[in-house]
Amino acid sequence: MGYENTIKQTLSLHANKLIFILLFLLIFLGTILSWFTLNKIKDIERKDLANSLETILKITEESIYQWNSSKKAYIETWTISTRLRELTKELLKAIQTREALLSCPATARIHNLFKETLIMHGFIGFFIIAPDFTNIASINEANVGSVNYLESHGNYLEKLFRGIFQVTHPIISDVPLPELLGFLVEDQPMIFICAPIKDETDKVIAGLALLVDPSEDFSQIVNPGHFGETGHTYAFNKNGEIITQINSEILLQKIGLIKPGEQSILKVNVRDPGVNMMKGFRPKLPQNQQPLTRMAGDAVEGRTGLDLNGYRDYRGVPVVGAWTWIEEMNFGLATEIELSEGYRSFYNTRWIVLVGFGMAVGMFLFFSIALAINRRKILNSAQELEQKSIIIKESHDKLEQHHIQLKNTQAQLVQSEKMAGLGTLVAGVAHEINNPINFVNSCSQNLEERLQEFKNFIINLLGENPDKETIQMFEEKFSPIFHNLSAILDGGQRIKTIVTELRTFSSLGEAEHKRSKIVRRLQSTINLVQTNYREQVDFQTDFQADPEVECWPAKLNQVFINMMVNACQAIISKQNQTGDNTPGILKISTRIQDQLIAIRFQDNGSGISEDIQHKLFEPFFTTKEVGEGTGLGLAVSYGIIEKHQGKIDVESSIGKGTTFSIYLPLT
Repeated sequence: MGYENTIKQTLSLHANKLIFILLFLLIFLGTILSWFTLNKIKDIERKDLANSLETILKITEESIYQWNSSKKAYIETWTISTRLRELTKELLKAIQTREALLSCPATARIHNLFKETLIMHGFIGFFIIAPDFTNIASINEANVGSVNYLESHGNYLEKLFRGIFQVTHPIISDVPLPELLGFLVEDQPMIFICAPIKDETDKVIAGLALLVDPSEDFSQIVNPGHFGETGHTYAFNKNGEIITQINSEILLQKIGLIKPGEQSILKVNVRDPGVNMMKGFRPKLPQNQQPLTRMAGDAVEGRTGLDLNGYRDYRGVPVVGAWTWIEEMNFGLATEIELSEGYRSFYNTRWIVLVGFGMAVGMFLFFSIALAINRRKILNSAQELEQKSIIIKESHDKLEQHHIQLKNTQAQLVQSEKMAGLGTLVAGVAHEINNPINFVNSCSQNLEERLQEFKNFIINLLGENPDKETIQMFEEKFSPIFHNLSAILDGGQRIKTIVTELRTFSSLGEAEHKRSKIVRRLQSTINLVQTNYREQVDFQTDFQADPEVECWPAKLNQVFINMMVNACQAIISKQNQTGDNTPGILKISTRIQDQLIAIRFQDNGSGISEDIQHKLFEPFFTTKEVGEGTGLGLAVSYGIIEKHQGKIDVESSIGKGTTFSIYLPLT
């Protein structure tokens, strides 16, 4: 018995050692798997966060460029006005004293000219500035006859009188300005929109400056860049001063960054306080002695950047962000979100994984002790661990798949909204053009008939044997008129054809799923695109097949127009690079191939580099400059063709051209 017990104890000891070794290995493997899963999730989270920050920053930057262009276009409509030019000349001829300028009749006319228009377009004032920088007209009579306020704020006026359009940064006004309720408020920020007024010889004779409230105008362009609970976008100058309004001004007042009643514009600096002021801490140094934040330090040096690890913002709160420096406007633009919110999903997932893993380890320990008595229990525990590992991996795979679906859905939603708005606009324009062109065609035909009757009437007056020279004279007189009428009718018919194609292209019925001829879709799109690129691109067609397929016609129109416009832009890009004005070639063909309809778009444009061809169908990827594209066209086209159970292939060579091939099933 003693010998048997010794054997049993030895076997039990070895079994326990084996159990603990297995337990250690399982815990180790679980730790590695959890670490790998968390790192993978974190990588996905970082990519999503980076895409969100960079996309919002890019969209906001494009909005700023559009805002700047619209302001330039608006003020230039004033500076080319003959009436304003003549009134300005009258003021320049007046004696350059305040009394003489105010009593000049041109002053009252200029006030009447600007009064209602300024209010309608959101401007709060105007200046007409003489070459010596004196205000010769202003909405505020107190400014007339004095040197313009911009003279002491950089070289804006010098550039203005060199004929350069100017948009200043926000500047604190030297006089009270009206706020939303109409009350005058001291120390309000303002932006000057300046353009030169030129005479008939293109010489700058004066400058026009319109004032806007940055909190009600410029800031509204940047403020839509807010996202989540703490994400926001703002602009700042070389000194680190924020030049757009911060929405959370009440919080800034509570932590002492601005005084009660103050705006954040030019009052808050993008400087690192060294402590988290939102948690009640206060910096040791005053704001003007603090260093720029990690983001601002990079931006003012002209560098575009992205920081996903975290840095302190002007409140001392850890944030992640993306930034850029807009050289043309000499200010920086940043999009930031608090670190805790940016990685909230990852932190929650990590907590769930760690708690789940801790619970699993506890369960394994419990079963390990039980396995010392009963091996069957430890086997069950090992099986449970394996099942949990599989579940975690499946969850990770589902999360990654959902992430891909979310990006594709987002891209399709953005492009669908864009195309829906475009379709409504095109339909409206086509309708508005259709009525007057019908009038033109009808009246032209009637005029031609009446004119022919009139011609016959005159010839009949000449008698039965009219003089041939007289008849020839009448023919020569009437011939140009008939020629012009023919040209009018031909032009009207061409406009009517374009209108018909526009109405077909934007038809709501085309959004339904139905059978439709492919060539009809292609020809309609060609007729539209040709109107913009007729001089630069020769459209060639080779339609060897025109089957009727089940499809969403409107969506196929969207794909075809994306393909044609991209090809035309590639051709024009090549022409600009080489200086060759010879029209490029876009060949569009159809073939039946292996029970599929093959539609090819072949151009001889600039081509696409091999190292980026695999990215062409990714949402928001684009090779175009800022403001020229969103990177959604090919991504959405790819999704539409997939929805039709088809596919898209691309072949391209730099300098030779690109061929996109679309394959759709015939049934």
